[in-house]
Amino acid sequence: MPRNKRLLPIAEALGPPPRVSIPDNQWHCLEGILGKVLQPAIRKEIIEVTDRFLGFAVFDPTREPVDEASTLLNALTKTGGDFLGALVDAGEGSDDGAVYAVQLLRRHFKEPKLRHRNKIDALTSILTSFVVACDKARKELDKEGDEHRLGESWETWIRNLTEILNRNGLPTAARKDATLNKSGRPSAFVLFVEELQKSFSEIFRRGTHSAGALTEAIGRARRVTKEPTSGKNKTRKREN
Repeated sequence: MPRNKRLLPIAEALGPPPRVSIPDNQWHCLEGILGKVLQPAIRKEIIEVTDRFLGFAVFDPTREPVDEASTLLNALTKTGGDFLGALVDAGEGSDDGAVYAVQLLRRHFKEPKLRHRNKIDALTSILTSFVVACDKARKELDKEGDEHRLGESWETWIRNLTEILNRNGLPTAARKDATLNKSGRPSAFVLFVEELQKSFSEIFRRGTHSAGALTEAIGRARRVTKEPTSGKNKTRKREN
């Protein structure tokens, strides 16, 4: 699925949220990349933001585009509007044919759930509310579809990691102008993310093709400013 595809804000997870597991030898590798020892408190924060990321990313494989919902709402809006328009025109008609047609409808339309004496008028009112609801639903779908993108939780994770390392005086550079630093290696932060991604499933990783691809992905994540670094993703489980 393309990364810029507009997605539904609900999804069904394939299983329980995965949790990251980082053995001591991998922590030593991460510390070697950064050139500093990671204190227990820093390790704890890294695990927490990674677990939070995985808790949201588990929905990505089943997340569907908004197209089907948008198509249905458009069809309902048109059908409901046409029905409402025809009903209003019939009620306002002055020729004998329209008047008699409405009389027949009132005689045979006996829906018990409509307690209004004039059930046709009650139906017209309900249809009006329905068409308004369809319009509001379409607008909400357009807004929510623009807010959800594939890989959004990964980008939030990158910003959270950047904040943690920055706060603790650890390297966070991921230069856009060059993939490699003067030593011929990618930036320490890029290598750090590359190694950290090995602690969870490949389906949740980004930029795995090369160091340059990962550098670009990190740059894109940092350019997104609408989400705070707290990483609160609005993904909701599908309601049954």
